[in-house]
Amino acid sequence: MQKEVTDRGEFWLAILNIPISRAEQIRELVAEGHDPLNSFVSKNLRGSLLMSVEQMANLSYPFPGDAELDSRGLLSRYRIRATKEKYFAVKADSPLFAIDCEMCVSDNNGPREHTRITLVDEQCNVVIDTLVKPYDQITDYVTKFSGITKQMLESIDVRLEHVQVSVL
Repeated sequence: MQKEVTDRGEFWLAILNIPISRAEQIRELVAEGHDPLNSFVSKNLRGSLLMSVEQMANLSYPFPGDAELDSRGLLSRYRIRATKEKYFAVKADSPLFAIDCEMCVSDNNGPREHTRITLVDEQCNVVIDTLVKPYDQITDYVTKFSGITKQMLESIDVRLEHVQVSVL
């Protein structure tokens, strides 16, 4: 017999050791009172506008280190990465921004893809407002909700990563 079959201890360890998702691990930590964002959120209005780690996990937000495959089996190009070496607590004078994205459906059948990204500051000054062309073929522009049409994107060469770089 092969070693894998004869080693009873390893067999039961493999059967009973079921890996859990990163989101579930985070939910367990938060349930034990270990929300890592609490130390960064001061008790002011701006801090209260941030989602907690528990809320992000419950809503399936991606976390750094998550590696998801798209419907083609490729690593998602939307991986999360830190933009700074060090982050500081949110204060009353921390800058505040709002973002709105229009999305479409592509032939990738994966998550929706961006077709427009708008970023404004707290005085409603437009910081970024650009159309974005997805890599995959668009099957539904969702024009009824987004206002985006095929003609609007025909001459656009801006991709999501271009907008991401400009935000950083």
